[in-house]
Amino acid sequence: MEQVEHAELTQEQVDAILAALDHAGRKLPVGAIEAVRQNKTRLIPELIKLIHREAQARCQEQESEGNGGFFALFLLAELRAVEGLPAILDAISLPGEGPFKLFGDAIHDVLPRVLVSLAGDRCIEVCSALVRNPAANEYVRWSSAKAIVYLAMAGLRPRNEVMAACQELLHEAIEKNDEHAVTGLVMSMLDMRPSEAAKEFEQAFQLRLMDEEMIDWESVKDHLKEGPIEPSHEYSDPPCVEDTVKELEHWASFQEPKPSRPTPAFQMPRPIPPSRPLPKPVTQTRQTERVGRNDACPCASGKKVKRCCGGRQ
Repeated sequence: MEQVEHAELTQEQVDAILAALDHAGRKLPVGAIEAVRQNKTRLIPELIKLIHREAQARCQEQESEGNGGFFALFLLAELRAVEGLPAILDAISLPGEGPFKLFGDAIHDVLPRVLVSLAGDRCIEVCSALVRNPAANEYVRWSSAKAIVYLAMAGLRPRNEVMAACQELLHEAIEKNDEHAVTGLVMSMLDMRPSEAAKEFEQAFQLRLMDEEMIDWESVKDHLKEGPIEPSHEYSDPPCVEDTVKELEHWASFQEPKPSRPTPAFQMPRPIPPSRPLPKPVTQTRQTERVGRNDACPCASGKKVKRCCGGRQ
């Protein structure tokens, strides 16, 4: 990929960079990612348009084989392109499996940190709206709850502020019998060991609004007993997306497939050797004299064999 530094990109070069992202396949497009970094002023608007176009195509039930929107999600977060947040919010608010068709496993793994990276001081407000949206995909809502918790766990916002926002959301979700919101909030809040939310948690389980395939009430009580923990205690990843290449280089989808074992060349089967006659069985000759049932028992009891040891056989 030709990179142009300190110069205005031509439309042809822009198209080439976007095409390299869109058709990356199993190879991570490091050159195109670096080109976006070096020409972010020119390319950030193009990444936003790319997400808009792909989201619109999904709305019209059109399939797309490209990966451009997927890489745009990471790059906009890395570059702190806050102007890209509305396009991302529209895309992740698509109904059904729409968000996964656009962004794949990034919805599970990276979306919370994308929201933290781009929403800034509005993160609680933005993510709360997603949690409250019953039409949104349940895992988008869960990731939005996790983004709010990230703020406390990374020390970006005071824990009491984050807890208050989560408790308010949980109270609303319980009142609305919103199982998806309740499950996402409970599972996310547990990272903070929220003993102050024990009443809401117990109520959620009593009303069967918590998906107990995720976690049972006894396990929740164990978490609540531990008390609050220090920020960043459990999160090894940074709260924001810092480097798209480092984020993705270990993903299985960008690993070169291992070469399969070569198929051995065809070989003619060896001829079966002619069968040989089996050897005659060897007759075993008894070396000791046979003892009859009416003979005296060898154990010297004075009884006949059939009345003594022979009778027990």
